[in-house]
Amino acid sequence: MSLPQQKVPNNSNKGLSLLWRNRSGQVDSKKRKDLTMDTNMLRRALWVFLRPLLQLITNLLSPEVGEEWLEELKKFLRKEPTWVTKVTKRVEEVVNLIQAVGEVAFPGATNFVVSEKLGVDKSETATVKISGHGSNFSSWFLGKIETNVAPSRLGYGKLLRRAKAAVIRAFLGGEATAKTSLAEIHYLITLQPNGEEGALLTNGWANIFFVRDKDHVLRLVYVFWRDGGWCWGADGLSSEVEWDDDQVFSRKVA
Repeated sequence: MSLPQQKVPNNSNKGLSLLWRNRSGQVDSKKRKDLTMDTNMLRRALWVFLRPLLQLITNLLSPEVGEEWLEELKKFLRKEPTWVTKVTKRVEEVVNLIQAVGEVAFPGATNFVVSEKLGVDKSETATVKISGHGSNFSSWFLGKIETNVAPSRLGYGKLLRRAKAAVIRAFLGGEATAKTSLAEIHYLITLQPNGEEGALLTNGWANIFFVRDKDHVLRLVYVFWRDGGWCWGADGLSSEVEWDDDQVFSRKVA
């Protein structure tokens, strides 16, 4: 008697099917990753293109500067130079910022203690009448001592137009030529102790200097005659204050 033959399950097709599904899944995953990367790159490329375009449209629609931008855009489309008048005007303003007036010699100082030399005193016996200090000046300079300040010649000139501290310093050639000292300023006011005529303005306008404070930070220092004495003040170089009709002192005034 012959035995019935048992049917052996064939798993080969199942294995192939699983293998195909795994490979197919890997391919789909890679495609999705590539698609995501392509989409991100497309977004970045579109933003690089659209951002300046949107800014241009905003400027053209502006009621304040829209007409100016439209005229410059027309010049650009005609391949003509743009913004020439504005740039030229700005260059002229910087070049003609200060008109030279004169020079004054400083003999030098060995030891200048600010708190001793610049005390407020408007009495009849005061060697130099000083009527006050601004809060910035008191905070930044009253603890300073200057030693071995070399003799120098200071140039001074009148500001011809409004300018911020940073612009004035740049015009003077940067810190190397703009920087002076409190000893030099004090010497100048000793030549005009009661508000007499001299190199320093005494009409209420400021005399501007650039000096390092007790922490070695360059500041704009100004002195002016008011209330029967010399007032001392200071401001930072990043200040938005604009100076006008004042006088600037440094080791270089064009």
